[in-house]
Amino acid sequence: MAVRTHRLHRPHVSLSVAEHLDVRAALKVVTPVPQQPIHLLIKGAGVFPGGFLYLACVANDELLFEQRRAHEALRRLVVSPWPHFEAGRWTPHITAGWALTDAQLSLALPAVLERLAIEGWLDTGGVEDGTTGQLSTDVAQERGAGRDIAES
Repeated sequence: MAVRTHRLHRPHVSLSVAEHLDVRAALKVVTPVPQQPIHLLIKGAGVFPGGFLYLACVANDELLFEQRRAHEALRRLVVSPWPHFEAGRWTPHITAGWALTDAQLSLALPAVLERLAIEGWLDTGGVEDGTTGQLSTDVAQERGAGRDIAES
């Protein structure tokens, strides 16, 4: 992702994505994100259409609750929400590669799989503008429109 976009992406789990949302309003209704640290276990990897390589997070109760909480809190604020973030359709993941070719995926996927399992914590979050990479974590620092409610 560092070479395909604005080079500011940080590893994160997107809890809700829309074409537009008011960052200040979003932070007011979901902060803090997460409400408490969430154990993260990555046990697989895959590819979404378009060559998006992802790390698959085990869907534990705390992670599923936090995603539903954030997504539902944002429902009235978002414009054109992405449908695959609805309850029962969301795939917990961390995007690791963006618009990769088949040749790139054939190198990247085995490299990722040999390093599994990976454990960590989701302990901070905010609103990320997927176009610029700007991450807003509190209302005071908000500047501009965002796309993802993300945890890192």
